[in-house]
Amino acid sequence: MTLLKLIRWDEWFDSKIPLFFLAYYYLLLVYSKVELQDLLLLLPLGVFFVSLTSFGYMLNDYFDKSIDEVSGKANALSRLSKRQQILALATALLTSLIAFIPFYRYKFAVVFLFFSYLSSIVYSDHPFRFKEKGIVGLISASLAQRTLPLLIVFGIFERFGLDTFLFALLSFLIGLRWILVHQVIDYNRDIQANVKTFVVSMAPLRIYSIMRFLFAIELILLIDLIGVMAQYISFKILPIVAVYFIHELIFFPLWKKLSFRRMLISYDFAPLADFYFFWLPLWMSILLGCLNPRFFLITVIEVLWKIRYVKFDFGLIRLMRQYRKHP
Repeated sequence: MTLLKLIRWDEWFDSKIPLFFLAYYYLLLVYSKVELQDLLLLLPLGVFFVSLTSFGYMLNDYFDKSIDEVSGKANALSRLSKRQQILALATALLTSLIAFIPFYRYKFAVVFLFFSYLSSIVYSDHPFRFKEKGIVGLISASLAQRTLPLLIVFGIFERFGLDTFLFALLSFLIGLRWILVHQVIDYNRDIQANVKTFVVSMAPLRIYSIMRFLFAIELILLIDLIGVMAQYISFKILPIVAVYFIHELIFFPLWKKLSFRRMLISYDFAPLADFYFFWLPLWMSILLGCLNPRFFLITVIEVLWKIRYVKFDFGLIRLMRQYRKHP
């Protein structure tokens, strides 16, 4: 068993962490902070977010061991001895707290850090176990995995304006959509293990209607956020938005063939995922590189880190060709 399987790396490394760094890049542009020290701080910040997320996922696996055994779901943590499990959790927690040392002087960041850990605990642990408390579970998961870690970044910059509010609310809705997809995928296992998630308690058609509604609100928030961000960074965000819009128009026949329902309730064609997690952070890193060439190192890392999205976007060309041959 590898460390990456233990922390379930493949499930979150390029779909949760990217938004946190997007916020960091954006705020550097807002404040024109393009010094070497701002680049160097990305290292402890990255270690922190990886450790924080690892802790949350392993904690969930720790309290799901018996359930996963019944449902037949893989749980790498359960392969370790009890002592090793506690050691793994303690290591992730301690690593995150040490990596956060450069940021403890920002009191709001520390507050959001505390609530990030608290939300992870109450989501998985008894007697709270919000995971099995319907809509409270969805809210708790999104706060723990998306919104509160994002707010830590804004806390570091001590910025709490309209852009902060829209960024946080958008990340919260993205989190709701993704946790719903997760529960849809785990539906049969959760039924088998008698785990009462939000999706288990609802009719399948009702879930799709809820997700469509959430996505509509998400789109409205995204447009609002882009407008606000454009004002703060001199409209430099607009070129990538325009290019992505053209990209989506080109592939619209493919999206139509796949069906919006198919895209919305799965991860492989999740709407806007490549924009949120790859296109937008990559563009922000390029803008930073234009201000300080050292930041082009981050651009290279962005491409290597998000290689799955690069392959996905190029793979769409092949799928489009197949569609034209067999409409």
